[in-house]
Amino acid sequence: ASYVCERHLVYRDVSGGGHGHGDNGGRERKRSHVGRSTQLSGPLLLGPNASIGEHCHLQRSVLGPNCTLMDNCHVVDSHLWGDVLVEEGAKLNGVIVCEGAIVRSGAVVDRGCVIGRGCVVGAGVHLKEFTRITLAAEVEDDDEYSGFDDSSSDDSSSSGSDDSGTDEEESSADES
Repeated sequence: ASYVCERHLVYRDVSGGGHGHGDNGGRERKRSHVGRSTQLSGPLLLGPNASIGEHCHLQRSVLGPNCTLMDNCHVVDSHLWGDVLVEEGAKLNGVIVCEGAIVRSGAVVDRGCVIGRGCVVGAGVHLKEFTRITLAAEVEDDDEYSGFDDSSSDDSSSSGSDDSGTDEEESSADES
């Protein structure tokens, strides 16, 4: 029988710099926190000030700066940009979560999904494979270029037919 051994590292606190050898140049050290019961495997990259709760599972993923994963989250083969919040029990598998996005508790996000900047995936929502969500861009409604005049009414079309009737009466009066 053969066994595949993977390197499992579980840290209580992860520091972004050296350990107390004098002045650090006036820079504040940003520390990341990983819960004791959390399992980390495969290559992982944790940005500064990341926080990972208890009983989470992270595998082959990147967490940007200021990301927060609450308890019981599963994140596999995913890339979370900065300032992302993943609430309790959410599952992300092979996804990209852009800056400032929130994945609410119990949500499941399948592979290939992209959650746009500032978007929120609701509690208990299941996003199917390759779903893309983004915030709608604000489009200014400019009537000048739309080709339609909102101030017109149906009366103008009926007055146009009256004009043509008047023209016919004038032309018949001219003939007599």
